[in-house]
Amino acid sequence: MVRVLMIVAAAVLALTACAEVLAPPVELVEGLRTGQIYAQFVGGGDLGVSGMIERGEGGPSSVYVAPGTQFWAQQPGFQGQSSLGSNSVNLSGRRFSQVWIPTACTNLNLAAPTEKEVMVAFPCPNPDMALLADSAPLGVAPRPAIQVAVWAIANDPPRGHSVVLAYVNGQSAASQGRFTPADIFQSAARLLADAGLAPERYRLFR
Repeated sequence: MVRVLMIVAAAVLALTACAEVLAPPVELVEGLRTGQIYAQFVGGGDLGVSGMIERGEGGPSSVYVAPGTQFWAQQPGFQGQSSLGSNSVNLSGRRFSQVWIPTACTNLNLAAPTEKEVMVAFPCPNPDMALLADSAPLGVAPRPAIQVAVWAIANDPPRGHSVVLAYVNGQSAASQGRFTPADIFQSAARLLADAGLAPERYRLFR
């Protein structure tokens, strides 16, 4: 009996010794900078970016994407994308994880990136964007309102900007009466205010 217990104990110790010790969670851009993780991202239209995150040897147990993280297309003529909300990727017990990160466009007059466009992550370039991205209630606020609020911060277009108006009118028509253009602008202003940002700071709401 003693011999059996010793064998079991030795087996447990061997398994423990072989188990990989993982580092604490890390922020996406920092993990890429330090080489703890590797990642590839491609465009997903106006609504997000998709990709894969790989954990390096002894890398983090999870990765979080800071609100407002910027994904820049590496091909000219395509929109940048700002991440929305809090996104966490579990890497415990796995080396790879497929991800979908909700985003909003940060560039007017540019095409939405497709799965053919490579996207590279950078720190959020604007503290106001980080505040909005952290507070925007995904799944609650109309998505067009989130987009308009993001454009207000990223591009500061004037009131009545033709591209913004065309987008808002198109989204309202597609909603089949769920919200009007005025509803979208009002919701966008409310999102900014809820993030602690005065809407009148931005020309779109003056």
